[in-house]
Amino acid sequence: MNRILSFFCRCVLFVLFVVASKMESQIVHLDIMQRVVVSCMQICVLALVWLAYEFCLCVISVFSTKHEYEAIGVAVVAAELEVAVVTFENKSRLKAYIREVHVVGVVLWSTMLCSDYALDQTSFTFLLGMLIGNIMSVCSTAYRGNRKVKGQLMIISVYWTLVLALVIIYLVHDGQHVIEYTEEQLGLTVVKHMDWTAVVQVVNVLFAPLSSGITWTYWMDPGTLLDHYQTSVYSCVLLSIPVMMSMDAEFYAHLFVQYDTVTTVHLFTTEPVLKFMTIYVLALSLELESVLDMLVSNAVVSGVIYAIVGQHTELFNASVGLLVTILLIFHSFRLTMLMLNDNRAKHAACFVIVDETETEKNADASTSTEIELLCASSILPENTL
Repeated sequence: MNRILSFFCRCVLFVLFVVASKMESQIVHLDIMQRVVVSCMQICVLALVWLAYEFCLCVISVFSTKHEYEAIGVAVVAAELEVAVVTFENKSRLKAYIREVHVVGVVLWSTMLCSDYALDQTSFTFLLGMLIGNIMSVCSTAYRGNRKVKGQLMIISVYWTLVLALVIIYLVHDGQHVIEYTEEQLGLTVVKHMDWTAVVQVVNVLFAPLSSGITWTYWMDPGTLLDHYQTSVYSCVLLSIPVMMSMDAEFYAHLFVQYDTVTTVHLFTTEPVLKFMTIYVLALSLELESVLDMLVSNAVVSGVIYAIVGQHTELFNASVGLLVTILLIFHSFRLTMLMLNDNRAKHAACFVIVDETETEKNADASTSTEIELLCASSILPENTL
């Protein structure tokens, strides 16, 4: 039951995020580079909130801790204050720790920039990256001899086929439009007249979500990510500062003056919180079953919103709706079967425990009877004498 609830909670979170992003894109008209700057500003807002949270925790811990003091003349000396010390075995281990923190920071920073679901190209490209990373991860695990993964390859391949079909439909239908839109947003001309720096910009914008999705489902280790998730916020801020400095002051003045208070509050309060929650849920979903949940929820929500919001033919919307319905029904049926199997295993374990306790009671009773007989036999000769 917990698996089904967690899956639908992920879907609800994605729906809130995508719908809020779509509504915001209709009000706030920004190009791709300006959206990157706004995302960096949102990262700084989250970092300030995190710093305030840590400061409050420090103040509360100071006032709630009882210290013993000893008066020596006029001075007052604190007695044996506890200090938390982190030690490393050698310099190489310290360097590895710092490297892991910064790498996780780069991944989180790029994910914050790529999690702009106002653009369909970002959502579907990130979904394709997650799919490719999951295929690589599952195949490498099965190649190493994991029997559990080998037994699930047929079922997992059904997920891969449905999600890949949905992404291919999007790329075939809107691939050329995405390239033209990216060129227009970046202020570039036709591809054949662009120089190599312009080509690098287009490739970076189009494939950054792809590489970010592959990183999450293939390279990222859940233990390492959760250990450095809090510390890596400062690396994200360091990466965001140069991007924000590239914009002039007129952009920021125009950003805060042009839009009303509700839109500004949404840009720098609601949307950063939704991004943080989405990325944190993604960080908690790096195991095989949870990654499948993330793939399905992301594909279902992106496909439904894409079919509803976009202007497409009825045949195209019917095809997308059919794929999404099949994927959702298949995943719900599989989650239900897993829940029933878990319940059967729990009931079987309960019956086994009852049988073991009864045998233990019988064994204890037989041993106590034998001890009483031995005691009686040892007492009888003394009474007969």
